[in-house]
Amino acid sequence: MNQFNHASNKRKINNKAIGLFVFFGLLLILSVYLLSPLNKIKTINVKGNKHLPEQTILINSGVNTGMPLWETWLDKKYHENSLVDNVPEIESTSIEIENRQTLNIIVSEYRLIAQMESEEGESVIILENNDIVQNDYSSVSSIPFLINFDTESKEFDNLLEELNEMNESVLALISEIELLGKERNPELLKVNMNDGSQVLINILNFANRINYYPLLSDAVDNELGVFDLEAGTFFTPYNSNQSSSSTEGLEITSEEESKESGNEEVEEDEESTRNENN
Repeated sequence: MNQFNHASNKRKINNKAIGLFVFFGLLLILSVYLLSPLNKIKTINVKGNKHLPEQTILINSGVNTGMPLWETWLDKKYHENSLVDNVPEIESTSIEIENRQTLNIIVSEYRLIAQMESEEGESVIILENNDIVQNDYSSVSSIPFLINFDTESKEFDNLLEELNEMNESVLALISEIELLGKERNPELLKVNMNDGSQVLINILNFANRINYYPLLSDAVDNELGVFDLEAGTFFTPYNSNQSSSSTEGLEITSEEESKESGNEEVEEDEESTRNENN
């Protein structure tokens, strides 16, 4: 009996010894790995940036090649918050490990909706969240330039709301948006398109109406001229002898106006039929 207990205790001691040996062995291997060059970041990929330079993202993230891979990943919240706090153009970001020595920084940028000149004469960019940032971009030809706008005015705020609702493809067709500041209509805009045409339009329902511009242009066979959308939908070509304020140009009806017109005709027909039956 004593021999059996002795053998059993010996096995338990051996098992514990083996367990401790394996544990400390793995700990030693892990320590060697964490201190070795294999745990150093060799490559950093920046993904998702449309306008921001890669170098701007890398500098503000605080992540560099040669830093410990796993320590950096475990501390990723710090680096992600650093990016969002220091770069106003970034809406969100995430840091992921691609392989044993490669780290990915994935960013989501706010949409650029307009550009203008500040009171100090500097070029600035307006983001979709209405933040205004310095224009550090080499090219932003895909967004309109605002003229005669006071950033503290209701006209400016109302226009930004409309620009946020626009189709990006149509926004890229606009070169300049000028607030005319007419006494009879303080919200009247003159919009210069990249193709050379102009559009007169109100800030109210700007997005809804200007989004039809490609269809309006097609309807006049892409002829250049002035589209008057202030109180209707009219077109006066540049080569016309008529004045640009003439209402004798080609009238173009938008899809929504067509539906409204169609509904009115249906109602009139129904009323006529009821009168005939009576």
